[in-house]
Amino acid sequence: MSKTPIKHIDFCSTSFFEYDRRLQRITKELSNNGFIIYWFSRSYETNSDSLHYLSNRKIKTFFKRGILFYLEFNIRLFISLLRSSSDGISAADIDTLPAAYLASKIKRKTLFFDAHEIFHEVPELLGKPLKKKIWFMLSNFLFKRVSRKYTVNHSLRLKFKQDFNTNFDVIMNVPSLKTTNNNPQKDFNKLIYLGVVNKGRGVEIAISALQTLTDFSLQIIGEGDLIEEMKALSKQKGVDKRVTFSGYVSPSELSSHLENGSVGLNLLIPESENYKLSLANKHFDYIHAKLPSICMRFPEYEIINEKHAVSILVDEYSETALIEGINTLYKGNTYSQLQENCTLAATNYNWEKESQKLLSVYT
Repeated sequence: MSKTPIKHIDFCSTSFFEYDRRLQRITKELSNNGFIIYWFSRSYETNSDSLHYLSNRKIKTFFKRGILFYLEFNIRLFISLLRSSSDGISAADIDTLPAAYLASKIKRKTLFFDAHEIFHEVPELLGKPLKKKIWFMLSNFLFKRVSRKYTVNHSLRLKFKQDFNTNFDVIMNVPSLKTTNNNPQKDFNKLIYLGVVNKGRGVEIAISALQTLTDFSLQIIGEGDLIEEMKALSKQKGVDKRVTFSGYVSPSELSSHLENGSVGLNLLIPESENYKLSLANKHFDYIHAKLPSICMRFPEYEIINEKHAVSILVDEYSETALIEGINTLYKGNTYSQLQENCTLAATNYNWEKESQKLLSVYT
């Protein structure tokens, strides 16, 4: 007896749909291949237009963070999923998986899971053993009950296998070749930070480093819990005239911002196992924008740099390490060589290749 084709999928995430580029790529690819997509998520702007290729289902919560937010979101998500007539449910990260799992069991629908990180190892849980244990136990219970699951890199796949004895496919979060600019106009003294402005992501280090890097400016693209603190820090350090806080930038406008910069920043605290095994989306955004970067010497970045030297890898999460890394980047012809390597790396790491793996998971 042949299986019923899965053609209508409900995607679930706690992210803001306007700026979640991984889920935008995934849902658009599936839509282009004949799938009907509903996306249950938050909305950053009250009046944001839905993405034209899918149906947005915006979930509003009273609580905005912490355990009460996750609890409320999952309750609202669960009720919404029960009312949907989809063939399958796809959860992005463990924070939406409880509701997705329960709804899939009750409705006897296929469940998919996209693990972006090790939730019980995020830096926000350092020093909070009870909360770490809760997320670990939840992951241990749920992961084995999902048959179709994938993650963003090979280090996470190995980690999940070791901790939970379950297998994941790997689908990297990489840009499409079709959107790149072959001749970007760069400001050769602009540092770019792309991502969430949260604890342990190097934003405070970059701001402080500007006191020494007097010829450089810094553009911060993103929002987060520490955004106001970082604005205050830039004033305290006397570098606020050289720091631009751009906030969230739409995916369609992002490439022009990146291509105008000169160095991408990707610094993470090594105390977090989640960060150590990460492969940030922005790393590939930098590559496709021909933007050499300063990265931590973590496993995934070492693997890529061995194939294509696109980054200066640093061993410490410190202002000194960042300054030394930038000085190394601008010695001799290092910068131009890394920029050329970015062009080649983009031909190997792109959505045209990864999307084929995605389709094999969902079909």
